[in-house]
Amino acid sequence: MLGWATACDEAATEAHVHGVDLMAVSPEVDTTFVGQSVQFAVTAKCHCGDTLTDRTITWQSSNPAIALVSATGVVTGVSRGVAVINAISEGVSGAAGISVLAVVDGVTIEPA
Repeated sequence: MLGWATACDEAATEAHVHGVDLMAVSPEVDTTFVGQSVQFAVTAKCHCGDTLTDRTITWQSSNPAIALVSATGVVTGVSRGVAVINAISEGVSGAAGISVLAVVDGVTIEPA
């Protein structure tokens, strides 16, 4: 029977499995441009702060019309605005913000 480890000095084995307690997404806030991408990362931690490396992560964007996120955490700007990027594992989520800026094609200066 599997059980939850009660102390972090116990090794995570079949008898003692650490569950996800915290999802730390980085960077916490980032900026990109429409059509450009930026990589987000997440660290899953157990109740005592040990990093868990074998967990399935699901990525979601609060507003896919502004920013899309891939299954590996690559965020691509779609249109100008802001969105929240969430990483979820075992019902625990962590979030980060993304601002998407419009690309300026050019500037025309005319004499006064």
